[in-house]
Amino acid sequence: MKRFFTLCLCLTALFFLSTSLYAAPKTAMPELKTKASDAIKSVQKVAQKININKADAKTLQTLPGIGEKTAQKIIEQREKKPFATLKDLLQVKGIGKKTLEKIKDCITFK
Repeated sequence: MKRFFTLCLCLTALFFLSTSLYAAPKTAMPELKTKASDAIKSVQKVAQKININKADAKTLQTLPGIGEKTAQKIIEQREKKPFATLKDLLQVKGIGKKTLEKIKDCITFK
C-alpha cells in the first residue's frame, strides 16, 4: 500500500510538472531563441574580425555602436586615407573613446 501511495504521488507530481512545462515554451522560447541568436552573432563578430578599410556599410553597422550614418562616415574617411591604427578612427565624427573601446576587438586594419 505504501508503494502504491508513493507511485500515485510521483505520477501526480509528474503530471503537474509536465503541464507547466508545456505551457512555458509558448511564452519563454521565442525570448530564449532571440537571446541565443544574439549571443551567436556576438561570438561570430569577435571570431571574424571586420576589416575596417574594406567592409561595406552594412557590415560596419554590425559593429557595436556603429549605425548607418557613422558607417557612411567611416567609408568617406577611409577613401581619403585608409585607417592604420585605432587612433585614426577617432577622426571620424561619431566615434569617440567609448565606441572605440567597444569595437577594438572586432576590427582589423589589414
